[in-house]
Amino acid sequence: MASPWDLFNRNISRQFATWIAIAATAFYFVVAFNDYKASRERVTYGELESMRANTTFKELRTEIDRQNDRTARLVDELTQLAKTPVPNSSHIAQQLIVLRHDVDRQAADLNSVRNSVDSLDKLIESSPEKAITIPFLTKDLDDFKLSSQHDIDSLRAEMLRGYELNKWLIGLMLAAILALVLKTAFDSKTAATKGSLE
Repeated sequence: MASPWDLFNRNISRQFATWIAIAATAFYFVVAFNDYKASRERVTYGELESMRANTTFKELRTEIDRQNDRTARLVDELTQLAKTPVPNSSHIAQQLIVLRHDVDRQAADLNSVRNSVDSLDKLIESSPEKAITIPFLTKDLDDFKLSSQHDIDSLRAEMLRGYELNKWLIGLMLAAILALVLKTAFDSKTAATKGSLE
């Protein structure tokens, strides 16, 4: 007959094995459920290709609609041109004369600009020093303006300091004169009171 201790050990090992089996089964179901959820959220390759094809189709549809609208506008313009009457030749001749005058005027302006550029080129070729000195003179003039403005600002600041200093000096002189007058008046009063006491 088995001892109670052997029965207890057998029961513990059975319970331990049962709990391990239950835990392994629960773990398996949790992992399987998570894989199932992840596979539902994942986009498959076929779905991805389908989405790309759908996007390409929409882009092509938009391009076709845009081209159809452009074709319709061009057809409308052609019908408008077909409906407009042909102008008479005298009107066209007048427009051509006006255009020729405009072209001649533009050509004259272009020639004057060309002549100016040519004269500048000749000047630069004849004396390159003059061509270089002009930018240097401009830079020197700008520097002179800047330094003059700086000097003017410094002079203004000095004048303001001098004005403030003069105010203080005049105030001190007036205070000294007032103190001297008060001292003299006080001294004369004390001398008069001393003389009246004697």
